[in-house]
Amino acid sequence: MSKNQPALHSMTGFGRSQDDWQGHRITLELSSVNGKFMDLSVHTPPGMSGLEVELRRLLGRAIQRGKVRCSVRLDGGEGGGAPLALRQEYVREYLRLYNEIKQTYGLEGSLTAETLLFAPEVVSTAEISLSDEAFIQWIEQLLNKALAALLKMRGEEGAYLRKELERSIDKMEELANQVFARAPASKENLRKRLLERLAEVREDASFPEERILQEVVLLAERTDIAEELARLASHVQQFRDSLSEGGPVGRRLDFLAQEMHREVNTIGSKTTEAAISSLVVYLKEELARVREQVQNIE
Repeated sequence: MSKNQPALHSMTGFGRSQDDWQGHRITLELSSVNGKFMDLSVHTPPGMSGLEVELRRLLGRAIQRGKVRCSVRLDGGEGGGAPLALRQEYVREYLRLYNEIKQTYGLEGSLTAETLLFAPEVVSTAEISLSDEAFIQWIEQLLNKALAALLKMRGEEGAYLRKELERSIDKMEELANQVFARAPASKENLRKRLLERLAEVREDASFPEERILQEVVLLAERTDIAEELARLASHVQQFRDSLSEGGPVGRRLDFLAQEMHREVNTIGSKTTEAAISSLVVYLKEELARVREQVQNIE
């Protein structure tokens, strides 16, 4: 790819970054696959769901298309385990229920600190304050590292896809030019066959001359592929221009590939020459590769 040529990105990629924040080990992973539109899902640990809006905003600016998954995981930091916090509201509620049960049912017993410590929800991983501006800036830097890795992978595959598509589109243009070169001979062969058939039909006096001429004109129109070849050439050039333009052009390339498929099918149905039919088969094979590859272009 030329240094001045805008990048073409695929929709497949992966990026990962990891760092410590105040005793917490935070891992952020990004993955993306093919998708018709931008489909973003964000998964955050309990207590960090407020990050989702910010992560969506940042990712939405960098990625235009694809099924993208952003995952944030909270683990222990360099010390081994994540900081723990006592959830006072649960402790108070357990104590209230304990006293209520003793008074209501006249039961004896004792509640120890150890029992409370292992009661459900009493101890949890210490939450990170999402109102801390420094943390928001830090998580944005962490995201940018993972995003850079994701975009690098998408760009590398995009460069490969560009080469493959350019090769395919050049081959299609070569095949279309061969069809174009054979079209006059095909037309002349058809004219000769029509004249021979016309001579046979004219021997039958019951067949009107006007009807014969109408059938000849209709048959000539049904087998003329000049318009289809012109439109195919135009679509090929637009496809090549879009590749050179780069950026998020996947949907445009997909549309152009569909239009080229339409023209090639019509040429195949109209032609009466075996040589042209054979070229159309090769055109369809190359076009099938193009249609498959553009599905992964952003």
